[in-house]
Amino acid sequence: MSAIGLFSVTGQIRKAILGAAVVALLIPVCPADEPRKPSDSLAFQREKYATSTLPPACVAWDKAWIVYRYLPADDKWQSWKSPEIPELPKQAFSKVTATHAVIVDPLNGYQGWRFEFEQQRWSKIPRSPIDGAGQGGFLHYEPVVVALVPDQLFVWGQNRGPPHGAILDFGSNRWSLVPEASIGPRRRTINAVIGDSILICGGLGARGAFDDGAIFNLQTQRWEKMASPPMRRTPGVVATTWNGCLVVAGGELKNRVAIYDPAATSWKDGRPGPIAAGYYPGIAAVENKLFLWSGTDAGGGKYRGDGLQYDLVADQWEEIPVAPIRGSSNSSSASLKDRAIVWGGWKSGESGESDKFIRDVAEFDFKSRAWRRLADLPGDVPRQFHPGW
Repeated sequence: MSAIGLFSVTGQIRKAILGAAVVALLIPVCPADEPRKPSDSLAFQREKYATSTLPPACVAWDKAWIVYRYLPADDKWQSWKSPEIPELPKQAFSKVTATHAVIVDPLNGYQGWRFEFEQQRWSKIPRSPIDGAGQGGFLHYEPVVVALVPDQLFVWGQNRGPPHGAILDFGSNRWSLVPEASIGPRRRTINAVIGDSILICGGLGARGAFDDGAIFNLQTQRWEKMASPPMRRTPGVVATTWNGCLVVAGGELKNRVAIYDPAATSWKDGRPGPIAAGYYPGIAAVENKLFLWSGTDAGGGKYRGDGLQYDLVADQWEEIPVAPIRGSSNSSSASLKDRAIVWGGWKSGESGESDKFIRDVAEFDFKSRAWRRLADLPGDVPRQFHPGW
C-alpha cells in the first residue's frame, strides 16, 4: 500500500462500468460521461466496491488471523479473529476490500483463509492448481498479483509454472485456471482492478525489468496488451484508481504522475511537481485530488513525514504538511469524503529491529489542510506480510 503496493473464470460476473464525469482542463484525463444516478444494481454496487472510499482495514496476527476495520465515527477499530492457526506461514499475501479479506500462502499453492464482512464468517481457501513458489531463492518472497473482486479472487505472476494464474470463485469455492497471458510472468507489478478488468504493468522477471503490460477481462476471460508504462522499473512506484483510470506516482517517477486511460488505451503525464515523492509512499485518490504521503528517499535510508497532493483535473501540485505520525514505507491509505487516512507501513532500523510494522494512524483534511491523529491499530502485522522493497 501504499504504500499500497505491489502483483478461465468459473461463474461469470456481470459487467460493471467504472467512470464518472470529469472536465478536461489543462491536461487530457479520462473521457467525460454523463454522471449516472445511484442504484441498487449489481453494476452500481461493484462500481462502489472498486473505489478507494472505504474505511481503513488490514490483517494482523495473534495465534490466528485477525481482520481489523476502522470506524471513523467512533475512532476505534473493529476486529474479527479466525480459527486458531497452528503456525505462521513463511510468507503470506493479504488483500482487504469492502466485502472480503483474504490471506493466502504462496508457498503452499495459495491456500489460506477468507473473511466475509457481511456474514462475519471465516472460510478456508483450498489449494490452487498453480505452484505458488518462485523460481528459487528470494523469489519465494516476492509479491505476485493478488486481486479481489466482489465474488472472486485472482492470483497471477511469476512461479514455477505454467500455469501462472488461477481464479477462485467464492460461490463454489473452486479454482479455475487463467489463460496464459500475452506478457511474461513477473513479480512486483503495478496492478489494479477497474470494472471487470485487472490491469498489470511493469514489474520484474528472471531477466530484469519489464516495460510492458496487459489487461485481463474477467468476463471475456481474455488478455489484451496495454500501452507501455512511462517507467521501466517499478521499485518505489505506487498506484490507485480514479474515475476509471489507473494513476501511478512515487518512486522512479520522482515528481511526476502518470495516468492510464483504458478507454483511450494510452498514458498521459501531468505537470512535474515541486519536489519528488517518496519511494513507496501511501497513495489515495480523494475526489479529484491525488494524495501522496511519506515513503523513503531514493537511497531508502530516510523516512519522510511530508507529502504531496495533486489536482487530477487542474494539473496543480501542493505540498502537504508533516504528519503527526512516524514516516514509513508501504503505508496504506484510504479516502473518506474530503479526507485521506493513512495507517501502518514498515520501518527498518528502529530499536534494533528490522522491518517493523508501524501501527500509527492519522487523517489529513483537504479543506483545512490539517492533520489529526487517530486511534492506533491495536494489533501487530507480522513480517510475513512485508511486500518487499
